[in-house]
Amino acid sequence: MRSKIAVIMLALSLSAAMLWAVPANADTIYDTTPSWNGSNSISSYGTPETTTYGETFIAPADNVFQDFTFYINPSGTLYSKAYVYAWSGGLSYGQGPGKATGSALYASPSSIVLAGNNGVFQPVTVNTGGITLTPGDAYVMFLTLSNPSDYAASNGNSSWGTVAHPSPNDGGGSFVWDNNGNNFSALTSSAWSTFENFGDLSFKAVFTRSSVPEPSTLILTLMGLLSLAIVAKKRFAKT
Repeated sequence: MRSKIAVIMLALSLSAAMLWAVPANADTIYDTTPSWNGSNSISSYGTPETTTYGETFIAPADNVFQDFTFYINPSGTLYSKAYVYAWSGGLSYGQGPGKATGSALYASPSSIVLAGNNGVFQPVTVNTGGITLTPGDAYVMFLTLSNPSDYAASNGNSSWGTVAHPSPNDGGGSFVWDNNGNNFSALTSSAWSTFENFGDLSFKAVFTRSSVPEPSTLILTLMGLLSLAIVAKKRFAKT
């Protein structure tokens, strides 16, 4: 009797675990770096030049955004913050103006210091902690020193690695920028600059699939649990 109960309880426990044991899915990685020669770049990001550089993209089916990397060659010292916003309007040159919209989906908790004067491009990676995006919607990831305190503390400029647009695996977006000075609110209140096709940034962006089961998976698993419960009830009734 006890052995039967143990077996049934084990089966129920394993079935319950199936609710969250979703098979691993391959990451989606947007990556333009294979098209980059290590030297092509756009400038100048800094003060008093352009204070916001970013890249637009379309969220993939693997819609948990884990991190992104830009390649930056700084001169002087720049205090930037990283952000992810939804994007409204054209994604690239020729598609009309666009801008960040809504509230920040990710904002770096502290300033990212870009410093140096050695002519070397540095990978600057931002870990978002895993933010869930809507597949097929447009977004922008960017760095800006337009926060008034960052702007006041920054002194210098930088160049960012770029590749021709459209480049393979760029996520359907392009390089975007804004000459918004120290006015952060302008990023969501007015269109960013789109008067020239400067290509894509050299970047990587990593996405994973959400670990929450699909509704169909939940239904099938719950049906399995119910069947096991019915079988257990019948066996207890016979003993």
